[in-house]
Amino acid sequence: MAVSLPHPPYPREIRRLSLEEYHRLVAMGFFPEDERVELIEGVLHPMSPKGPRHATALTYLLRAFITALGERAEVRAQDPITIPQADSEPEPDLTLALPREGGYADRHPLPEEVLLVVEIAESSLREDREIKLPLYAAAGIPECWIVNLVEDQVEVHREPVVLADGRAAYRRRTLYGPGDTIRPRRFPDCTVDVTSLLP
Repeated sequence: MAVSLPHPPYPREIRRLSLEEYHRLVAMGFFPEDERVELIEGVLHPMSPKGPRHATALTYLLRAFITALGERAEVRAQDPITIPQADSEPEPDLTLALPREGGYADRHPLPEEVLLVVEIAESSLREDREIKLPLYAAAGIPECWIVNLVEDQVEVHREPVVLADGRAAYRRRTLYGPGDTIRPRRFPDCTVDVTSLLP
């Protein structure tokens, strides 16, 4: 017979992982190859499956940025960035990072090396807005795009700030729809066609 236990009168503390512990688990092969997780503020978050619209948008962005930027930025797809101060290692769908001699073979990019992150959102829209966006702002990442496949628009967030209540956010949020073009602030000569980005 199943027994239902009462909930404790207070929330139990969550045992959070440090970055070092997470890296040890990865090195040990603790996570199966087909299990996609990312570390956000010491907590493991399962990553959403990628549908065909998501894959198409990412392919377009990769082509556009690699073609336009050449060696001026490292274009990374679904690879981690390390945010040590928050015990976090999120995996944005796309990252533009500063070029580095030897690349990033020895470690992932740090916030001060990240120029732009892009999240492509369908089922992950709420988490991207409420969890990852403040994380990127708190780390000082200057620009974050959310390709919103639910509402067919791109949210461009710029100018990270810390608000009076201590929360991190972006000061400027601009919405783009089909027919618009977006230029990354760091690379104003690079044009992204929103129609192509919202298949």
